[in-house]
Amino acid sequence: MGTLGEAQIGISTFFPSPHPSGQCGTNGLPLTPNSIVILGRFQHVKSLYHENVCQYLDITRVKNERLIVAEEFFSENLKTELKNRKHFSWSEIRHIAFEVLHGLSFLNAHGIVHRNLSLGNICLTPKGQIKISKSGLYYITGFGAHVAFPVGCPEFMAPEVILSGHGLSPLFGPSGPKERGLWASLSESHDVKKIFSKILFLAKSSRDSSRIFLELVFEDHQASQRLKEIPPDLISFLNNCLSTDVTKRPAPIALLHHDVFSGFDKTKIKLDNGFQKFPPVFDLRDLEVRDYHLNDDFSSDGDDEEDLLSERPLHEVFHLWTLAGGDLEGELKKCGLIKAKPPIMSLPILLLQNGEELGMEKDRLMLLDATAVPASLTQLREFHRIVLFQRLLEGYPYTRDRIVREARIDIPPLLRGKIWAALLGVQYDALMSSPAAHRKFKRVLKAWVVSHTDLVYWQGLDSLCAPFLSLHFNDEALAFACLAAFIPKYLHNFFLKDNSAIIQEYLAVFSQLIAFHDPELFNHLGESGFIPELYAIPWFLTMFCRKYEASLLFYNIRTQITNANSYRNVFPLKKIYHLWDSLLLGNSSYPLCIGVAILEQLRDQLLSFGFNECILLFSDMPGKYFISQSFAQTLRNKFSLLPRSAVIPIQF
Repeated sequence: MGTLGEAQIGISTFFPSPHPSGQCGTNGLPLTPNSIVILGRFQHVKSLYHENVCQYLDITRVKNERLIVAEEFFSENLKTELKNRKHFSWSEIRHIAFEVLHGLSFLNAHGIVHRNLSLGNICLTPKGQIKISKSGLYYITGFGAHVAFPVGCPEFMAPEVILSGHGLSPLFGPSGPKERGLWASLSESHDVKKIFSKILFLAKSSRDSSRIFLELVFEDHQASQRLKEIPPDLISFLNNCLSTDVTKRPAPIALLHHDVFSGFDKTKIKLDNGFQKFPPVFDLRDLEVRDYHLNDDFSSDGDDEEDLLSERPLHEVFHLWTLAGGDLEGELKKCGLIKAKPPIMSLPILLLQNGEELGMEKDRLMLLDATAVPASLTQLREFHRIVLFQRLLEGYPYTRDRIVREARIDIPPLLRGKIWAALLGVQYDALMSSPAAHRKFKRVLKAWVVSHTDLVYWQGLDSLCAPFLSLHFNDEALAFACLAAFIPKYLHNFFLKDNSAIIQEYLAVFSQLIAFHDPELFNHLGESGFIPELYAIPWFLTMFCRKYEASLLFYNIRTQITNANSYRNVFPLKKIYHLWDSLLLGNSSYPLCIGVAILEQLRDQLLSFGFNECILLFSDMPGKYFISQSFAQTLRNKFSLLPRSAVIPIQF
C-alpha cells in the first residue's frame, strides 16, 4: 500500500445524468439515482492499489446529486512536461511506456478499462515514476451509461470507439443513452469534428493502401524524415499499438513482452491487488532495533526533522485531513469550481409532461471538467496515536500487552477494526482474505452457523455481527473471525437451541449484582415487577446493540409473557463502537457491569417510576448514557468492585 510521499490529494467533481421525473423501472419502483449507482461501483476501484495507478480515496454525494472524488494527485504530468519543451530520450520513452502498460495491465486484470487515457492523465512523481490518474471514471459511470458526457479524450480515442458513437456497442460497451444529444453536438463542433475526421481518414487510408498507420501519421505532420530517427524496435512497438484492426491489436499485458522492453525485468510485473488491510512487517534489515517496554514514553520518540506524514498510507492521511476539518466541497468552492446561482436562474423555461426540463442554462460541470484541485494538508498536526498503534500492530502478537494498555487511553477510529481483532486474539489469515471470501453479510452468518453445529441462529446474532462487518466490510473473513472469537468469550452457550437455562442463570447473577451495588433500587424494581427478564435479555443477547420495543409488550403480574417481545436497534453503530472499546478490554463478566452501570445512570428516574413508566423509559433510552464521561466512570467503578463470587456460577 502506497504512502503519501510527494503526492497530494486531488479533488474533482462531475454530475451524473438524472432520470426523468417520476420514471419507474420494470418493477414499478422509482429508478435508483445514477449517483447512488456510481457510489456503489466506486467501492471496487477504491479497494485497488498499484504502484503505477493513482489511488482512489473517497467519493462524496452532495447537493443536486453532485459527486466529488478524492484521488492521489501529482501536479506534474506528460502534458506539462511537453509544454515546458522537455525532450525525452529513447530510454525515458521506453520507461514511460513500460510503466503505463504495467498500470493498464493491472486495471484490465481487475475488470477495468481506462478509456480516458491522455497526456494529462499520465502523472510523473518527483522520482520519475509513472502514475495513471482518472483510471476508474469509465468503470464507475457504468461504461459511460450514467453520465451525460462521453468518457475519453477525442485526440486519443481509437477509431472503433469513434465509430461506435452513442448507444451500446457489443465490443466496447455502452457510451450512455444520455450522451446522444451531447455526442451529436460534440461531433459537429469544429475542433472535435476535425480530430475525429483526421483519425478516421488515417485509419481508412491505412486499411485501403495497406500502409502502416504510423507512416501516415508522420506524413500528415510532414515529418517523414523524423521517422527514420526512431529505433526499429520502438517503431515495431508503435505499429502494434496503432493497429487499426482491433482484433490484431495486442492487449497491454502482451505489449509488456515486446522486444522494445527486452532490457526490463519482467519478474517485477505485478497484477495482484496491492491494497492490504494489514501491511507487511518491515524488512528486518531496515528495522531500527530497540527494546519496547510497557512503560515506554513515545511522546519524544523520533526526530523532529522527520516527515512522518509522508510515511503514512495515503488513505490514512486523507482520513486525518477530514478529521482536521477538510471539506471536499469547500475546496472546490474556494477554487471557483462550484458556484452558487440564484434559484430563479435554475428554473426551466419549459417542463414537459414526462418530467423533461428544457431551456435551462447548462452548467459546464454537466459536462466533464477534468480540473483536479489539490487539497491543502497544512491543517494536519498530530497523528502520533495512529503512528503508535500502527507500529504496535505490526509487532502483534508480541506487542499485545502494549496494545491493551494504549487502548485503555483511547482507540483511534481509523484502526479500530484492527485493534479489536488484536484484543480478541485474532491473527490475520491471508487465505481467508481472498476475493472469493469478500461477499455479503449473509455469508458471515451462514459460515458461523455451519462452523458451530452445536449452536443455532437466534434473533440478535445479526446485531452482533453488524459492528464487525461494518469495520471489515471488504474483509468478511476477518469479520467472521472476530465474531467467532467474540461469542465464546462473552456469550458462551447463549446460542444453544435451548438457551433458557443459560439466560436464566445469567439474569440471576445480574440480579445479584444489582442487589450488591444498589439494594434500594433492587427492592424497588422487584416490588414494581420490573424484573431483568423484561428488559435485560436483548441487552446481553446482542451486547447492547438492541433493546425492547414496548408497543407490543403486555404484562400480567402473575404470568411473564415473553413471546410478544420485539427488538429494535438501541444506538447507532458509532456509539456502539465506543461501548465495545471498553467491553473488549474486560472479561466475560464485563457485560453484567455494563447493565448495572446503565441502571445506575437511570437510578433517580427508576426510583420514581412505576412499572409502566419503566417500560416506556427503556423502550426509548437516549444514547447519551453510553458515551458520557459519567457512564464510563461508573462502569470502571462497578467492574473494579465486582466480587469474584458473583460470577462463579457462570462457566466461561
